[in-house]
Amino acid sequence: LHALYKTRRPVIIITTKNDLIDNQSDLALQFEQSIRHSSSSDSHFLLNTPIIHTSSNEHINIQGVLELALYACDEPMLLSSKKSSNATAQMSKYIPSSYKDAYTNEQSLKHVIQAEYKTLLTRHVSDHQLGSWMKFYTTWEHHTSIKNFIDMFGKQQAEHLYDEHIDELKKAARQKLIDEKLIPIVELLVTDQKAKLSR
Repeated sequence: LHALYKTRRPVIIITTKNDLIDNQSDLALQFEQSIRHSSSSDSHFLLNTPIIHTSSNEHINIQGVLELALYACDEPMLLSSKKSSNATAQMSKYIPSSYKDAYTNEQSLKHVIQAEYKTLLTRHVSDHQLGSWMKFYTTWEHHTSIKNFIDMFGKQQAEHLYDEHIDELKKAARQKLIDEKLIPIVELLVTDQKAKLSR
């Protein structure tokens, strides 16, 4: 780090693979404290260096890191070792939220996107005998719900959920057939049998 600080260029510390850590919050805090309380000659720089915890698999804080890096390119003094307290205040609004908060937000976003995609399926795929995944995708590929879902989860997962929806429709159709046709026939046979036995 000392060599980086000597360049007077912007410095951001980024940790990765935070999704693989069980007690991420505790370890992140320990790491930050070890950096901030370092006894090196750069300790005054370390106090103000942004530390961002990420997970590319879960897409946590990735966008925030990119935005901060772009901001650092536009305003290099705000992340350099020469920055003022005013610059620190300006820069703080570009630093992403904690990993835990970002994870919670990401999960909420995933839930909303998944719910919207399932709603699209429920509204527009009501018969398991009509159409196919490709026909559905071709018709709806430009709809916001399906675009957001594919961006977040991938096309393969979108097709998988479509297939699950079709399976549910098949089960519902079978149950309806049983309720409307088979059960009345069984009831009729049982009633007829009882009538014969009572003679």
